Amino acid sequence: MYNWTKVIKIAPQLPDLNVTENLWAKLRTEIRNHSIPNKEDLNKVLREEWKRINSEYTNKLVESIPDHLKEVTVKRGLQTQY
Repeated sequence: MYNWTKVIKIAPQLPDLNVTENLWAKLRTEIRNHSIPNKEDLNKVLREEWKRINSEYTNKLVESIPDHLKEVTVKRGLQTQY
């Protein structure tokens, strides 16, 4: 007989496990607070808001990954609280 490894099926784009997705979501939220009439202003606002994201926030995201992994494992890849 074949020896099969147990595989947990998870959603292919699970934001819980993707720090970058969380950063983009924060950036999107912040730029919505601005009036952006053209591409130049968009570029300016994006750069300003990107600089405002501090290392404390990004560290918190990275440090949360083990908890996210545990939750995804418990939920067998289904939706989690995060």
